[in-house]
This record gives sequence, structure tokens and C-alpha cells, in this order.
Amino acid sequence: MDIPTKKLTDLDPATLAALASLSSKAAKSNRASLEPGKYSVEKIVTLMVGAHVTVSEDEIDVVTPQKAKPWTLVALLMQEMNKHREAAGEMGLDLATLVAKAEQIDPELAKKAEKEANAEIAKIKEGTKSDRKGKVNVKGEVKLPA
Repeated sequence: MDIPTKKLTDLDPATLAALASLSSKAAKSNRASLEPGKYSVEKIVTLMVGAHVTVSEDEIDVVTPQKAKPWTLVALLMQEMNKHREAAGEMGLDLATLVAKAEQIDPELAKKAEKEANAEIAKIKEGTKSDRKGKVNVKGEVKLPA
């Protein structure tokens, strides 16, 4: 018996999003009942989908530079500075000395360094932007008629 069918994608987007989300949750909760093996399934199923679907605005996704964190920058700065000091025949600096010197630094110099670092991080972020569809949140249920 040939029954006329449609594609699942013929459903309106909100209904399909609700059905996908809720049936996925049901399948996960029922997974323990599914024994290992191969199954052939051909079944007509009538469903009642009742849900509230909330779709967030699309967003711009930015990969945050993970290596440009303050303590990573301090470690790198000390390493580079000590290489140059050693090459010049001078003694290197340790973290305790650096912290002591930081107590005496001009606050404007620190602000300038922060501004420059943020500008460089912004350049990295600019190159990693991509569009991301807004999140879809579904609350509801899918029922089989009795």
C-alpha cells in the first residue's frame, strides 16, 4: 500500500525545531531500552507537538585569544627581557623584583600598556569573527494519541 508522504522539512521551522529537540530528549532517556543490533523501521506515526519555541537573535561569534592573558604576557615579557639582559652581560630580573618595581610605576604608563595590549587583542579577534545563528530554546512535549 503506497501512502503519500512528505519530507520532514516540509513542516514549518518552529514545529520541526520543537519536534527535533523534544524527540532527541525522549530518545536519550529511552536509550537504555535499545539493545545493540540493526533495526529496520517503517511505521506511520501520528504525533501531537505542543511547545513554546524561543529563538534568540543571531550573534557574531568571536574566538577570544587564549594566550594573551595577563600572566602569560608577564611570563613572556620576563623571558624576553632576561634574554636581552643576559646578552648584554646584565643580571636578569625575577618576579619578586618585577612586583616591587610595579609598585613604583607611573599609573599612566600601565594604562597605556593595557590600551595597547587591548588594541592588539582586538586585531586578533577581528580576524576570527563568524556569524552564529541564535540559540533555539524549546519547552513542551510530543505526545502520541491514545
